[in-house]
Amino acid sequence: LSRFLGAVGVFPVLMPAALVGAWWMRGRTGTALAASVPVALWVTAVTTPVLKNLHDRPRPAESLRLGDSASSAFPSGHAAYAAALAVAVCLAWGVGAGRVASRVAWVAAGLVATMGASRVVLRVHWVTDVLAGWMLGVAAAIVVHLAATAVAGRPESGQRPGRARTGTP
Repeated sequence: LSRFLGAVGVFPVLMPAALVGAWWMRGRTGTALAASVPVALWVTAVTTPVLKNLHDRPRPAESLRLGDSASSAFPSGHAAYAAALAVAVCLAWGVGAGRVASRVAWVAAGLVATMGASRVVLRVHWVTDVLAGWMLGVAAAIVVHLAATAVAGRPESGQRPGRARTGTP
């Protein structure tokens, strides 16, 4: 499982999935919020190598590694991509907006945790690399979601798309 996640948890695999997911979600969430999913992943893909170059942290000893890796360890790109994608989907979908959204959030959290654990199990990252990757992905998803919400003109109160508030001010 760890090796499988290592193979699919890379940008060239996740971006097409994010684009297909955004296309599918656009009818439910609106174009701006749906587009926030691949944009959050792209922002993460741009910032991760910058941070890797700034920190240039060595990975665990090569003799201990069970997986392949070439770049700096900090932060974990796999963990960052997983977190960005999961949080972006949950924010765009509207976490707490019903049973389906709650299930999506639990599945997303499980996948993010599994991805992070796989990087440590394969000994290609330190735990702190994974934690930093998660923080980077979450931050990217939140910033992009806030921008998409502003573009969409959707209130931040958790109101679902397509449902206008009623009543007088």
